[in-house]
Amino acid sequence: MIRNALSLLATLSLAGALACGSSDDDAGAGPDGSPGGDAGAADASSDVPAACKPKTDGNPDGLKEVMYLDSIATVYPTANWRVALEPSTVVNWATFDGPEPHDSAMLLDLPEAGIEVAGFLVSRRSSSQSASQEANLAQALIDAAIPELASITPRASGRNITSLDGFDAVVDTSIELRTTTSMDATELRELLIPALLARLGGQVMFPELDWQGGQSRDFILSMQTLYRAEAGQTIFMGALTRKLDYDDRHQATALHANDLANGSGLTVSANGEARECEDKVVDQVATADIIWVIDESGSTNNERENIASNAVAFFDKAIDYGLDFRMGVTDMNDATMGQFATRTDTMGTGERWLMPEEAEAFAAAIDDPSGESIPGDGGSEHGLTQMQNALTRHLPRDASDPLKIRPDAKVAIILVSDEKPQEVKVSSLLGSGNKEPTPTQAAALEEYLAPFVELLASEEVVFHLIAEPLPFDDNPCGGYEHGYGYYELAVATGGQMGSICQPDLDATLDAMLDSVGGDASPLELEYVPISASITVTRDGVPVPRSREIGWDYRSGSNSIVFYGMPIDPANPAEIVVGYRRWEQQVIE
Repeated sequence: MIRNALSLLATLSLAGALACGSSDDDAGAGPDGSPGGDAGAADASSDVPAACKPKTDGNPDGLKEVMYLDSIATVYPTANWRVALEPSTVVNWATFDGPEPHDSAMLLDLPEAGIEVAGFLVSRRSSSQSASQEANLAQALIDAAIPELASITPRASGRNITSLDGFDAVVDTSIELRTTTSMDATELRELLIPALLARLGGQVMFPELDWQGGQSRDFILSMQTLYRAEAGQTIFMGALTRKLDYDDRHQATALHANDLANGSGLTVSANGEARECEDKVVDQVATADIIWVIDESGSTNNERENIASNAVAFFDKAIDYGLDFRMGVTDMNDATMGQFATRTDTMGTGERWLMPEEAEAFAAAIDDPSGESIPGDGGSEHGLTQMQNALTRHLPRDASDPLKIRPDAKVAIILVSDEKPQEVKVSSLLGSGNKEPTPTQAAALEEYLAPFVELLASEEVVFHLIAEPLPFDDNPCGGYEHGYGYYELAVATGGQMGSICQPDLDATLDAMLDSVGGDASPLELEYVPISASITVTRDGVPVPRSREIGWDYRSGSNSIVFYGMPIDPANPAEIVVGYRRWEQQVIE
């Protein structure tokens, strides 16, 4: 083991005082983020809300400071990245022989009790052709290279987006790691980083650290994957935390881990800072219509029971979001033409959406997605056709027809299956069995799926999937098939994918609900903020960042969501959001 002697004063700097919309370059700052210039007069203006001014003794609820670290001021000067971090972050690095210009390995720690985040940034030469492929490869490398792992289970695949720099990215990947023996997050990180670097463990040296977290066998890996095609570089950034800390909504652990994994704090070297202040009057409730397409074959009995047992908690969390939602549940028997399970007869008479107070009826529909009036689907698994049927049956949008999708609703489809679509099998695109497509088959499958992707895109539908997870495994859990034909829809629409193999789907359902809530939020931001810097006030009162009562940031939709603080259309709320951002952004 070696100990780094990094001078934090040379590489780290707090964000300076800048006027809203100004930049580090305007203020004469250097590429390492060191402050320059004097924008105090502009910040002192009474026209600038307190939440958008720097935090001072006189303005304790002001804009949060962040700390910048640029690769050019580290031992990896050619790695071409700049990150924004919590000011209390402890920075070190790992070393290895023969680093290429793309390479780097940084340790980004928040060791405080009640947080205990073992963060990291790793970059290397790309091995694949997309961020999704690199994220899947990373998981395969982790699984293969760390014998101390007893299991690796994807909670949420993450959301495929274009980064603020215009690169292909997958953000907010969440994976459960269970180790064979108890260890702390920093020890597990020393096993993880060589795998992400695609190097052997003994080839990477780590510094001695001044802290260790609590011991556990259960951890959460939160990660983003950034793919720079032209440069041939892939960057992984995220954190390891104990599962019990991450899942505790009373703690800030998950918030800090997600700041490292959500894509907002990473950019290219020398990108400057700007500040934004968004003031909005909000009278619109987040509205969503959610359609579930459920495989009713006997092999999914346990999974349906799993979802049904989480129904009350799922509905309660959606209500806590302040989400105005409806649920429709259907099976995979295309003969029913997308009818919801909640109806009075086989012709669809009495068909209806389930409302927020009907969690028990939702659980019954999940358990019997064909509906009480007709037999089960008998193993018919035409998931693609039935998804299309369910969507088109409830279109066009119409506020006057209670069966139609509402005009202002964001639409999400959540599909659950342990097999690939029947359509893919009978069309001979891939056939039955757990098979990985050849390049020719993958191209043919993409062409076949194009009309489904076009339909989803036309209504801005996000497709989420609970199935056998990627990367490909010859021996999948339960003997299930990989869901080729479904994976592609989730990637194309920015949906989440979770493992059907989990003994409890609660965390995956939460991730999908987070996505739905973010998509439906009326508080979409104009620029991509550095999420660790955001401050929010509501009717002039500071609101804490909290998943109990407060706000949080959703990177996939670039929006602010509230927990336990629903919007009342009869009493519009004035929301002020102040934040720091990277100066150079690609805005779509």
